Amino acid sequence: MKYVEGLVSVIMPTYKRSEKLLRAIDSVLNQTYKNLELLLVNDNEPFDEYTELLKKRVEKYSNDERFHLILQDKHINGAVARNVGIRQARGQYIAFLDDDDWWELNKLEEQVKELKSLDDSWGAVSCKFTLYDQNGNVIGKTKKYRDGYIYKDILNLMSDVATGTLLIRHDYFDTTRYFDENLLRHQDLQLLVDFTSKYKLKEVNQYLHCVDVSDTQNRPDAHKLIQYKKAFLDL
Repeated sequence: MKYVEGLVSVIMPTYKRSEKLLRAIDSVLNQTYKNLELLLVNDNEPFDEYTELLKKRVEKYSNDERFHLILQDKHINGAVARNVGIRQARGQYIAFLDDDDWWELNKLEEQVKELKSLDDSWGAVSCKFTLYDQNGNVIGKTKKYRDGYIYKDILNLMSDVATGTLLIRHDYFDTTRYFDENLLRHQDLQLLVDFTSKYKLKEVNQYLHCVDVSDTQNRPDAHKLIQYKKAFLDL
């Protein structure tokens, strides 16, 4: 498939919580890089209260032709939701953003510029990110990590790469696995290991991604987390 040159397809799954969603959406649609589409994938049951509330909250974007709300037939998991978005994406580049996080407004501009400057061995770029608490206070910042084929560093937790930092060449992405839909957790780790074992990843040395660590609504309890980690390690 031939993708639209220069277009960035931003995939944003949303599940239950939507009170912080508008901040995430605005940070995409207000980017200084304008050649983008936002695919918001509803990961709730199609007719439940969360879907109805979501529809009301995003009505304000209905006149923006870059905004697309994708309604799934049923809720399965976040990996499925992201893959649904990827398969409908038309852009030369793919990016991801969680519904409670947000970007600095020059995030895509800086990353597209960087990726265009690299040779064909580089499949994606990322960036550093800042952690915020529930009051909007900065509670942490990541450090620069090694560039290249960094799958071993990722597995050894030596490289802190968040999915929301990525800008990926779409056609390269098609040659590796998307998110493993059998995993209920750590799909991001699986994707990063798969991708960076085949293509190099370069980190833009700027803080362009903002992570909200205050919302625990969609996070598992300790027992489930152990199960999820075992499932990942059994791959």
